[in-house]
Amino acid sequence: MARSRREGEFPALEPVSVIDDSRWTPRTRDRIEDSLASTILGTAGQVRPRLEELIDRTGANEIMASTSTYDRAELFDADAAFAQLAGVVA
Repeated sequence: MARSRREGEFPALEPVSVIDDSRWTPRTRDRIEDSLASTILGTAGQVRPRLEELIDRTGANEIMASTSTYDRAELFDADAAFAQLAGVVA
């Protein structure tokens, strides 16, 4: 994501095993660290308390969630799990 902001391109993702963060510019590193610091992810048991803390801290009455994966079945499952966690009834 940081590269797309800088270069305007969305190339295929590199495998984690080959990413060399030493080649990142300070600006890219800052964007990645800022993004990771505000990301909530994990199992329902891990997400629930962080989501509750976010809502308490901000007073939000609406949450927008974003997921991304090439596997559409996994994307559907992730969205369904979040909806259940958030108490959304379809």
